[in-house]
Amino acid sequence: MKKVTNSNLTTPLLGTVIEHKDPSLAPLFLVAFLNTASRIAAQTPAYSLLFHEVAHAGGMQRHHISMTIGWLMAMRSLVELACTPLLARWSDRVGRRRSLGLCCLAYCLEYGLLSILQSTLGFSRV
Repeated sequence: MKKVTNSNLTTPLLGTVIEHKDPSLAPLFLVAFLNTASRIAAQTPAYSLLFHEVAHAGGMQRHHISMTIGWLMAMRSLVELACTPLLARWSDRVGRRRSLGLCCLAYCLEYGLLSILQSTLGFSRV
Protein backbone atom coordinates (compact mmCIF):
# COMPACT_ATOMS: atom_id res chain seq x y z
CA MET A 1 0.00 0.00 0.00
CA LYS A 2 1.29 3.43 -0.95
CA LYS A 3 1.60 6.02 1.74
CA VAL A 4 0.17 9.48 1.04
CA THR A 5 2.82 12.09 1.59
CA ASN A 6 0.86 15.11 0.38
CA SER A 7 -0.71 16.79 3.37
CA ASN A 8 -2.75 19.16 1.20
CA LEU A 9 -6.07 17.30 1.22
CA THR A 10 -8.06 20.34 0.17
CA THR A 11 -7.18 20.06 -3.52
CA PRO A 12 -9.86 18.35 -5.58
CA LEU A 13 -9.16 14.93 -7.05
CA LEU A 14 -10.68 15.67 -10.48
CA GLY A 15 -9.39 19.17 -11.08
CA THR A 16 -11.15 22.41 -10.37
CA VAL A 17 -14.28 22.61 -8.30
CA ILE A 18 -17.30 24.01 -10.13
CA GLU A 19 -19.52 26.11 -7.94
CA HIS A 20 -23.18 26.14 -8.85
CA LYS A 21 -24.80 29.53 -8.99
CA ASP A 22 -28.47 30.04 -8.38
CA PRO A 23 -30.44 30.19 -11.63
CA SER A 24 -30.90 33.64 -13.07
CA LEU A 25 -34.19 35.42 -12.45
CA ALA A 26 -33.86 37.29 -15.76
CA PRO A 27 -36.30 34.98 -17.66
CA LEU A 28 -38.90 35.39 -14.93
CA PHE A 29 -38.56 39.18 -14.97
CA LEU A 30 -38.71 39.19 -18.78
CA VAL A 31 -41.96 37.20 -18.80
CA ALA A 32 -43.46 39.48 -16.14
CA PHE A 33 -42.43 42.59 -18.09
CA LEU A 34 -43.81 41.24 -21.38
CA ASN A 35 -47.05 40.25 -19.68
CA THR A 36 -47.49 43.72 -18.21
CA ALA A 37 -46.51 45.50 -21.43
CA SER A 38 -48.88 43.38 -23.51
CA ARG A 39 -51.71 44.00 -21.06
CA ILE A 40 -51.22 47.76 -21.19
CA ALA A 41 -50.61 48.05 -24.92
CA ALA A 42 -52.98 45.52 -26.43
CA GLN A 43 -54.98 43.38 -24.06
CA THR A 44 -56.93 46.03 -22.14
CA PRO A 45 -58.16 47.88 -25.25
CA ALA A 46 -58.92 44.57 -26.95
CA TYR A 47 -60.88 43.34 -23.92
CA SER A 48 -62.82 46.60 -23.85
CA LEU A 49 -63.71 46.44 -27.53
CA LEU A 50 -64.60 42.77 -27.40
CA PHE A 51 -66.70 43.13 -24.26
CA HIS A 52 -68.43 46.20 -25.68
CA GLU A 53 -69.37 44.27 -28.81
CA VAL A 54 -70.62 41.21 -26.90
CA ALA A 55 -72.48 43.25 -24.28
CA HIS A 56 -74.11 45.51 -26.87
CA ALA A 57 -75.30 42.43 -28.77
CA GLY A 58 -76.69 41.13 -25.45
CA GLY A 59 -78.74 44.28 -24.93
CA MET A 60 -76.66 46.13 -22.32
CA GLN A 61 -76.66 49.91 -22.35
CA ARG A 62 -73.47 51.92 -22.79
CA HIS A 63 -73.08 53.08 -19.17
CA HIS A 64 -73.62 49.53 -17.88
CA ILE A 65 -71.04 48.23 -20.34
CA SER A 66 -68.42 50.70 -19.11
CA MET A 67 -69.09 49.95 -15.47
CA THR A 68 -69.07 46.18 -16.02
CA ILE A 69 -65.78 46.18 -17.94
CA GLY A 70 -64.25 48.26 -15.14
CA TRP A 71 -65.41 45.75 -12.53
CA LEU A 72 -64.14 42.81 -14.60
CA MET A 73 -60.70 44.36 -15.09
CA ALA A 74 -60.48 45.25 -11.38
CA MET A 75 -61.50 41.74 -10.33
CA ARG A 76 -58.95 40.20 -12.69
CA SER A 77 -56.21 42.35 -11.18
CA LEU A 78 -57.27 41.43 -7.63
CA VAL A 79 -57.28 37.72 -8.49
CA GLU A 80 -53.80 38.02 -9.99
CA LEU A 81 -52.62 39.90 -6.89
CA ALA A 82 -53.98 37.19 -4.60
CA CYS A 83 -52.73 34.26 -6.69
CA THR A 84 -49.20 35.51 -7.39
CA PRO A 85 -47.75 34.44 -4.00
CA LEU A 86 -49.41 31.04 -4.35
CA LEU A 87 -48.01 30.64 -7.85
CA ALA A 88 -44.56 31.67 -6.63
CA ARG A 89 -44.65 29.10 -3.82
CA TRP A 90 -45.78 26.42 -6.28
CA SER A 91 -43.04 27.48 -8.70
CA ASP A 92 -40.43 26.98 -5.98
CA ARG A 93 -41.74 23.48 -5.39
CA VAL A 94 -42.04 22.22 -8.99
CA GLY A 95 -39.47 24.39 -10.77
CA ARG A 96 -39.51 27.51 -12.90
CA ARG A 97 -39.54 25.77 -16.25
CA ARG A 98 -42.71 23.82 -15.49
CA SER A 99 -44.50 26.75 -13.89
CA LEU A 100 -43.66 29.18 -16.71
CA GLY A 101 -44.68 26.58 -19.28
CA LEU A 102 -47.99 26.00 -17.53
CA CYS A 103 -48.61 29.76 -17.24
CA CYS A 104 -47.94 30.22 -20.96
CA LEU A 105 -50.30 27.33 -21.71
CA ALA A 106 -52.96 28.92 -19.48
CA TYR A 107 -52.63 32.25 -21.32
CA CYS A 108 -52.97 30.49 -24.69
CA LEU A 109 -56.08 28.71 -23.41
CA GLU A 110 -57.48 32.00 -22.10
CA TYR A 111 -56.96 33.77 -25.42
CA GLY A 112 -58.44 30.83 -27.31
CA LEU A 113 -61.55 30.90 -25.14
CA LEU A 114 -61.85 34.67 -25.47
CA SER A 115 -61.72 34.37 -29.25
CA ILE A 116 -64.75 32.06 -29.38
CA LEU A 117 -66.99 33.43 -26.62
CA GLN A 118 -70.38 34.83 -27.47
CA SER A 119 -71.81 36.03 -24.13
CA THR A 120 -70.94 38.39 -21.30
CA LEU A 121 -71.20 35.49 -18.85
CA GLY A 122 -68.52 33.61 -20.77
CA PHE A 123 -66.37 36.73 -20.83
CA SER A 124 -66.59 37.14 -17.07
CA ARG A 125 -65.66 33.48 -16.47
CA VAL A 126 -62.50 33.64 -18.56
